[in-house]
Amino acid sequence: MNVIIGLASAGIHGFESPAAGYQEKALSLNNLIVSHPSATVFAEVTDDAMTGLGLFTGDLLVVDKSLTATRGDVVLALVHGETVCRQLDDDHDHHQLHANTNAHYSEISVTDGIEIQGVAICAVRFHRRKRDPLVLKSLDDLLVESTFVGRARGESMTGVGIHSGDILIVSRQLTPSSGDVIIAMYNEEFVCKVLDLSNSRLLSANDDFEPVSIRLDDRFWCEGVVPAAIRLLKQPSLLV
Repeated sequence: MNVIIGLASAGIHGFESPAAGYQEKALSLNNLIVSHPSATVFAEVTDDAMTGLGLFTGDLLVVDKSLTATRGDVVLALVHGETVCRQLDDDHDHHQLHANTNAHYSEISVTDGIEIQGVAICAVRFHRRKRDPLVLKSLDDLLVESTFVGRARGESMTGVGIHSGDILIVSRQLTPSSGDVIIAMYNEEFVCKVLDLSNSRLLSANDDFEPVSIRLDDRFWCEGVVPAAIRLLKQPSLLV
C-alpha cells in the first residue's frame, strides 16, 4: 500500500525525505472533516454487521446528527431501544436498514418506531492503543506533537481495516515494534505495512500480497508508526 503525503501538522521540521517538498501547515482534522461541530458526536461500533464497509467492533464513529440520511449513508438508528449502526437503503417502496455484506444480520424496515439519530461521516480505527470515546472530545485529539498525515492508496492493508483513501495518522514519537502498522520509505516509495522486526520484513494485511524482505542494499527507513486511521464515509469537500 502506497502513502500519499498530503498534509502535515506544525511540529514537523526538516523532513528529510523525497516528500520534503510537500506543503507544511497547521493541521486540524476537525476543520477538514467535521462540518457541524455542535451537532457531531462519537459512537463506538459494537458489532460486526458493517465489516463489508471496513467497520469493526471497537471502531469509533463520528456522527453528524444534523444531516438528513440518504441512500447509502451509514447511520445510527434507535431500533426498539437499541442503537445500531447500519446502511440506509431506500431503493424500495420503504426505507430499510441493512448490514453491508453480512448475511448474519437481517434487514430492518424503517417504521415509526425506528429513529435515525445521525449520519456517520467517518470512522476511527486505533492500531496502537484504544482511546475512550468519552474522553475523545475532537478529532484533533488524535494529533500529537511530531505527527504528519497521509492518504492510503491500494488494497494491501485491508486485513487491518486500512483501505485506499483512508487518512493515516502517523507519529514519530512512538518507537516501532513488531506488529505495528508503520509508514516507511522503501526504495524511493512511501509504503504502509505491518512491521516484522524479527524477520526483517514488511508484511501486508492481504493474502494477495507477498511479504517484503528488507535487504542490506535496500533504501529503507521508518518514517513513523500509525496509531490510528480514519475511514471517510462521506467525502469532505476540502478533500475532494
